[in-house]
Amino acid sequence: MSFLKWVLVITALAALGYNLWSASGRNYGKHNYTPYPIDQIITEGFDAGKGNIIGFQPYFTAWDYCDQQHFVEALDPYFQKASAAGLCRPNTIIVLPEYTGSWLVAANEKATVYQADSMRQAVSIIVNSRIFSFFLKLFSAKPQDKIQYALFSLKARSMAKIYATVFSSLAKKYKVTIVAGSIILPGPSVNAKGKLSIKQGQLYNASFIFGPEGTIIAPPIKKMVLTGNEKNFLTPAGNNEHHIVRTPSGNLAVLLSADSLNAAYYHQRKEKVSFVAFPSIEGLDSLQMSMKTFSPANNADTSTQTQKATWPHAGLNNMKAAGIHRGIHVFFSGKIWEMQPKGNIVTLQNDSLHVYQPDAHKGRIINLWLD
Repeated sequence: MSFLKWVLVITALAALGYNLWSASGRNYGKHNYTPYPIDQIITEGFDAGKGNIIGFQPYFTAWDYCDQQHFVEALDPYFQKASAAGLCRPNTIIVLPEYTGSWLVAANEKATVYQADSMRQAVSIIVNSRIFSFFLKLFSAKPQDKIQYALFSLKARSMAKIYATVFSSLAKKYKVTIVAGSIILPGPSVNAKGKLSIKQGQLYNASFIFGPEGTIIAPPIKKMVLTGNEKNFLTPAGNNEHHIVRTPSGNLAVLLSADSLNAAYYHQRKEKVSFVAFPSIEGLDSLQMSMKTFSPANNADTSTQTQKATWPHAGLNNMKAAGIHRGIHVFFSGKIWEMQPKGNIVTLQNDSLHVYQPDAHKGRIINLWLD
């Protein structure tokens, strides 16, 4: 056999071996899933028949993002508990934290991804098992942080499908309106049938609102104020892209985390807004504590850490100054690789500010009755 033929044979065997390795280890259906317990439901106000806002602070682990079924199983117990308590009604709005959908970037990967000790290690496994398609995205990337851009662009279609399917089904099942946290997607939009649509291009951190019929009832709410590492691969939205959403409980505004610091926003819309939902993640720097181009978490900029306790209060105080009297900041909890977010839920109810510290090993549900 000639040298060229040997090269071709070896190359073919290497490609076959790589493809077999890449496809293997993705059968995690047998993973023994045990939901973390949910703390008691905390309620503010009284039932005046005018609806309610429920903040979920789910406790997530990396395994909750391995596939669609695990994602549902991580979320559904919170809806079940709220429903069993009689809190899920046609005029109920449920709010989840920022980035609830973003970690679906790890969906349908090797089981070793969810067993990894760090985000850096998990991402390395994902990239190595999709090396060719990843580098195609990498070469076309324009933002400063090309790696994060390429990774989220590569997984965008499967992320969007799981996210939309799960929250559509939960909204229909419990007949509620869901502010479904947020998810990083390229060119997100909502089509005429109320379905999530994406296209290749700039990445946005966007929230979607699912109505009781399971359709998306408003254009995507894109984050305006990018913080820390977000600036390196995401695109900010303009002020004109934020919409007031009419719900059975009143007019809802949604602001993603640091967007709440924009005092002018409230004054421009104060006569149109009944309440504000703030899907948030611990600290102002949403991704810096986790990815930061795969740097160890202890390299994160500590300047943002001192603001964790103050910035939700600043946003809610901006609301009060504008004459908007009800709002809720909902934060993450859990252990996702080395990340252990545990931000406080903060509420504004008739100008009274309340702060709820999460349990380190439990989820939390906060219910605000509207009067």
